[in-house]
Amino acid sequence: MIERVAIVGMGALGLLYGTHIADRQGMEHICYVMDEKRAEKYGGMTFYKNEIPYGLPVRDARDAGEADLVIVAVKYNGLRSALDEMENCVGEHTVILSVMNGISSEEIIGERYGKEKLIYAVAQGMDAMKFGNRLTFTKMGELRIGVKEDCQRENLRRVREYFDRIGMPYTQDEDIMH
Repeated sequence: MIERVAIVGMGALGLLYGTHIADRQGMEHICYVMDEKRAEKYGGMTFYKNEIPYGLPVRDARDAGEADLVIVAVKYNGLRSALDEMENCVGEHTVILSVMNGISSEEIIGERYGKEKLIYAVAQGMDAMKFGNRLTFTKMGELRIGVKEDCQRENLRRVREYFDRIGMPYTQDEDIMH
């Protein structure tokens, strides 16, 4: 069962999904994982989702614990450092979901952590924009999720169960690669 979620990336999508999880489960179920310099900058900062304030939990990557689900929400040029930052979050049963909307991010993540940890996703239909510490949106959109390998099917089942529980908008796509 997925309970602890680590998010790497505090851009529009990272904040969109993290605040949704916080609203549905509580702050104790999420953390944003980043390098020491960013953790010092963002720790204690107030973020806003459509003008609602959030004090989001930020963790230095060195102190981050194992998560059930890691959401990778960085820009492509930040992916290599994100792989290092999430290292302490990835355990034997951790599922990794990238919302970077490209098939190459999953391949790169799979090379480092194993393809069996992944499910594939495409984020679509949202209009989220972030300016500084302020996220605004009118449409949450949805995640299209699926698997490429049979070894990922249990991860997909776990994520679907979790998304159903927290009301995360998603659709399972039987042919996620197309």
